Amino acid sequence: MSLRSRARSDDRGVADHALVILPTMALIMLVMHGALFWYGQIVATRAAHHGLEQVRVLDGTAGDGEAIAIQLLAQTGVVTDAHVTATRTDTDATVTVEGQSLSMLPGVSLTVSATAAGPVERLDP
Repeated sequence: MSLRSRARSDDRGVADHALVILPTMALIMLVMHGALFWYGQIVATRAAHHGLEQVRVLDGTAGDGEAIAIQLLAQTGVVTDAHVTATRTDTDATVTVEGQSLSMLPGVSLTVSATAAGPVERLDP
């Protein structure tokens, strides 16, 4: 067996490796994309709950809740283009967070949203 024939036989498996590596890399990217979406959803939920804690206290306002939720979202950086809406009535408070999760795939963005609601604290004489 000559050196030339040995080199040809060694190159035959290169295409097989490419056929295995590319789908594996695509699968890893999809898993990471899903994990970023999942984490973004958790952060949005956490921000909504923190905002609700500020809105529903005795002297809380909707602006306080929006500010604390936006601050938490800015600290994590996981949710982009975030919109926070807080409302407060005499009996109920609601905070809604919506935004885009980070993405591993170019051109693909997934929307995360979370809403937290609860009763407003009040003093009963």
